[in-house]
Amino acid sequence: MSLEYPYEAARRPIRSIIDTGLAEGGDPYRAAAEQAGGTSPLSATSRSLHDAAQEPYCGPDARSFSAEPYAGSDARSFAAEPYAGLNVRSFAAEPYAGLGTARGAASAARDSAEPTPGQGTRGGRPIRVAFVCSFLYGAGIENWMVGLRQYSDPAAVQFVRCVVTTSLVDERIVRRLGIPVTVGQAEAVRAAAVDADVLIVSGPAQVGDWLADRPRCRVVFVAHGDGHWTRDILNCCRGVVDEVVAVSRRVQEAVGSGFRTTVIHNGIDPAHLVVTEDPALVRRRLGFGPDDFVLGYVGRFSPEKNVGALVDAVERLPEGFKLLLVGFGPERAELMDRANRRIPGRYTFTEAHQDLGALYHAMDAFGLPSLSEGYGLVLMEAMFCGRPVISGPVGFAPEALQDRVNGMVVDGTPEGFAGAARLLRDHPEWRKGVGQEARAFALRYGLAARMAEKYRRFLSTVVR
Repeated sequence: MSLEYPYEAARRPIRSIIDTGLAEGGDPYRAAAEQAGGTSPLSATSRSLHDAAQEPYCGPDARSFSAEPYAGSDARSFAAEPYAGLNVRSFAAEPYAGLGTARGAASAARDSAEPTPGQGTRGGRPIRVAFVCSFLYGAGIENWMVGLRQYSDPAAVQFVRCVVTTSLVDERIVRRLGIPVTVGQAEAVRAAAVDADVLIVSGPAQVGDWLADRPRCRVVFVAHGDGHWTRDILNCCRGVVDEVVAVSRRVQEAVGSGFRTTVIHNGIDPAHLVVTEDPALVRRRLGFGPDDFVLGYVGRFSPEKNVGALVDAVERLPEGFKLLLVGFGPERAELMDRANRRIPGRYTFTEAHQDLGALYHAMDAFGLPSLSEGYGLVLMEAMFCGRPVISGPVGFAPEALQDRVNGMVVDGTPEGFAGAARLLRDHPEWRKGVGQEARAFALRYGLAARMAEKYRRFLSTVVR
């Protein structure tokens, strides 16, 4: 797919932009935006992403990583069906049965989500949609975009372009996205508004100024976070936003007040989680024994993710409990030092490229210790992989997890995570059942095909 840079300065590599910003003691995101002729509304709050282009720490025997992969239902009429708890097996697909199963599940889910011919179209043609975002890197929003585009029916919804307003663009994501990508600001956004029926916007705040008093298409703001920065951007765009989509009810409650808001939960791409290697071999390579209980995490190492709570939780547990941390981020060095001091010889830091599914399956349980989450796609990925999830009450967790049925909801403290991990280790048959319930829930409610169908129905109402 094409990647257009309207200004020569934007051709600087991501690493160069970030390293320059750090070397000068400034904000790398503001530096990136300013070299594009603008400012970064997220500069004060997105610092946790700053080392996305730096080499992540790879601990003992580490081979691989991905950024938090990513990266719907309606509060009014597109609400998810209520979770059926212990009866979930009655609607569940078959449990994981080996290599390639995820692709089959994805295909089946997409087939079942096909719209009736003519639905979701505008005047007999597909609804034309363009994305507008601040960055295009391998994190949650980008993976959400890829999943939405991949699983949408092109006869009903056609994604025509993506406008990225800074030059923080990973060309691997461009290839995965599969549509033309333009790096630009006001003029590029205005051109997209002429070309599309709907702009799906996640930032920046300047979109409100760029589209003010101009003929334009419908604008849908997708709120991926529950923090003040998301609300600040949304408020700056208030004059041009027609609809808001919140990725969880928690986000709707936190940022959707005063806006016409629909809840559409994110969805995972099962093909991204295909197991390509025997998880037992992966565990051995990472330094874990067959009798170890491995608590895992996938995502950024940044303050709001609170990964240190998992280090502290394992410190409170016997020697047989180990920690697998998959990711990168500005706190990786601090986390490594913390783990060296508190749980020496009981942890591994690694990355994931094509083996994310195998890494999830190498875990005995998955921990989500975040202080703040909009959705938390890794939670659904872990559930899809049949891993019991231990989570604080953040993001989608309160909606998805029925405590001790398909996961465990704790208070977010190290003691809470330690206690839940001990229970799961001490009751292996129950742990297996929790994992099966988790996978059944993910197959029912968590796939990108379901999300894409809900967006089709939603967009068809937006353009009426």
